Amino acid sequence: MGVTKKPDLNDPVLRA
Repeated sequence: MGVTKKPDLNDPVLRA
């Protein structure tokens, strides 16, 4: 998950 390393806007984990 991108959230575990850095806030990725392309990562659905942050949007979800």
